Amino acid sequence: MMKEQGMMPSAENVPERDEKIEQLVEGMTKKRDREEVKIEKILKDLEVRCSLPEGAVEIISNRVKELREMEVNEGALRKTSRWFVLDALANYYDDRIGIANFNFLKAELLELVDDNLIESREGSFEDLSKSAMIFFDVDGLKSVNDHALGKHDAGDLFLKKIADVFNGGKTAMWLRESGIKFYPARRSGDEFMCAIKASKSLNEKSDFVGIDGENVKDRTFIEYVIEKIQEDVGSLDMDDVQDFSNDEQKAAYDKIGFDTDSWPRDFRFKASISGGVAILKDALRDVLDGENIEGKGYEELLVNVIEKMISISDKEMSVNKEKDQERRAESEDEKERLTESIYRSGRSDQEKIDSLTEENENLKKEDKKKKEIIARQEAELEELRRKLAEK
Repeated sequence: MMKEQGMMPSAENVPERDEKIEQLVEGMTKKRDREEVKIEKILKDLEVRCSLPEGAVEIISNRVKELREMEVNEGALRKTSRWFVLDALANYYDDRIGIANFNFLKAELLELVDDNLIESREGSFEDLSKSAMIFFDVDGLKSVNDHALGKHDAGDLFLKKIADVFNGGKTAMWLRESGIKFYPARRSGDEFMCAIKASKSLNEKSDFVGIDGENVKDRTFIEYVIEKIQEDVGSLDMDDVQDFSNDEQKAAYDKIGFDTDSWPRDFRFKASISGGVAILKDALRDVLDGENIEGKGYEELLVNVIEKMISISDKEMSVNKEKDQERRAESEDEKERLTESIYRSGRSDQEKIDSLTEENENLKKEDKKKKEIIARQEAELEELRRKLAEK
């Protein structure tokens, strides 16, 4: 996939640039040693496992221990512990959608990058290509919020179903069962992110066994993973989000310019997502372009690397999203074209035209009333002037 930022250097510059990356990694890890940064301390409030941080669990355990030493009764202890857990959970989990939140992802990325820097210094710098961040953007949420009968409740259900794919869908389970670290989270709105760490390079073409036991030839593993997650999302049953066999639901689309009577009888609403990836090694390349690296501490450089991973993956996702939209709009498959039209119907041009037309008509009515009032007042003034002149 194409990158707008963090483009791969030309073949003739690769050895020189890789050497600079090695120097950066070595310099960062030396800073880590010299500053005696205790990564456990940095992760105390960030390190996340499942949906609850280990650091928070330790804090809660210590608080419970203190309460026991104060001889607090068991009932009060259980109640207080529950509030401790709920408070910690709220910081790392999106309860409304049912998936870890952006704090979770930042924590996982922080540990993932730190681990990789240490491993690459002690082993091979090629390990830096085994970790990545994937940025996903959901298509069609605005159209669901605007036109589904359930409005924003339908929008939440739409996102929950997609979150289930990341939490325990076919591809997510296959990755974990294969020993690959995979940490999904929701950033905000219709954006999801995943941290991933494999045992081999993610962005080099190779042959491998796929999710269904098929032999995959000459493909990058990360592209294959994104494609399979997209397939998982596309196969979701979305009839409870928008059911196009429901006349009331179809009428909502007729109202904004669609002719639902002409739709294929078996047409159903489907979800889709677009993805972009940032390989750790690419993020380090971009950090090299920054200023005053020597003047920064290890923790600050660590954060810079994570910011670059987010930025690179976001930009690539945007490029791929435009391609996905164009592909659906120009597809020979009528259902694909119709799906793209529905995605674009969130605040469609026709709705804007209707809204502006209505607003313009209201202004004209108000203007007409004002003109009538002015004309009446002018007539009254003229009559008063005439009577005054006669006196």
